[in-house]
Amino acid sequence: MKTCAEISQLLSEAQDRHLSFGENLAARTHLMMCRGCRNYKKQLNFLRDALRSYAGGSRDKKNPDA
Repeated sequence: MKTCAEISQLLSEAQDRHLSFGENLAARTHLMMCRGCRNYKKQLNFLRDALRSYAGGSRDKKNPDA
């Protein structure tokens, strides 16, 4: 079983690329058992969504025709 440090690295990488089947399986198995890593994943997703919303909103205000 992978450590929390390894899983947090995979979760971070998953924001930028698709995980392989083995990586995805390892992450999902770990997440079923580890509340801390589940919370970390929720935080990553929240930050990603917040930044996307911010970037979309600031672009519209600077250049409404974009």
